[in-house]
Amino acid sequence: MFYLRASSMIAWFLLVLIATAIKLIFRPWDPNTDYQFLQWLRKGAEFIAPLQIHIEGREHMKAHRPCVFANNHQHVLDALPISEVYPPNTVVTGKIEMKKAPIWGWVFDRAANVWIDRSNREAAIASLKDVGERMRSEQLNLWIFPEGRLNQEEKGLRPFKKGAFHTAIQLGVPIVPVVFSPSYFLNLEHRRLRSGHIWIRVLEPIPTADLSTADVNALLEETYQRMHEAYLELEALALPQKHDQEDNTPALAPSQ
Repeated sequence: MFYLRASSMIAWFLLVLIATAIKLIFRPWDPNTDYQFLQWLRKGAEFIAPLQIHIEGREHMKAHRPCVFANNHQHVLDALPISEVYPPNTVVTGKIEMKKAPIWGWVFDRAANVWIDRSNREAAIASLKDVGERMRSEQLNLWIFPEGRLNQEEKGLRPFKKGAFHTAIQLGVPIVPVVFSPSYFLNLEHRRLRSGHIWIRVLEPIPTADLSTADVNALLEETYQRMHEAYLELEALALPQKHDQEDNTPALAPSQ
């Protein structure tokens, strides 16, 4: 069942990716491309691995525009819960290493998203400055993963990067934290992908209007603490799924 679901998910992802690429040939640089991609992805994925997604604080998604959404990032299947809350007219940051990925890199770039070069601080700042100007002129939201890379360890949150917090302060737009519970329905080590529950909590916006660049560290720390506290609370809700996974994991045969 794991391989059937995994292969079906990959096939659906590729189909949606190709459909998005075709759409971008005729309508490039559309900031709603990510939103449409996620909606298409969800329509098929919900039949492959049905998830019950519980959302708290949805009202904060529309409280301020534009804004910077900060989201913890655990694995590639985060796209499914993200699709439940990702708003239109929003672009996302991605590692520049992914630019070489077949089809995906071209689609991400053509969809008016933002490449971040983590190895080059000046280039990363320049990219965020450019998107800051677009946010102001086009009323765009920015969706970031402040941990900088996947956090697959199921141990809270990784340290945050500073770049997007600089952008939020420069524009005077709020940070809206979006926190996902651990995804215990997925266990690659034991080859399990099945239905389950995900809890999403959208926290109250953190204002930046009166802040300066000297406040970047304080803003980052406040955002981190709020998200980490919410993560621990959601982890407690999701923990029974982890125990269920472990209780139903077949014992490994003794080594010969």
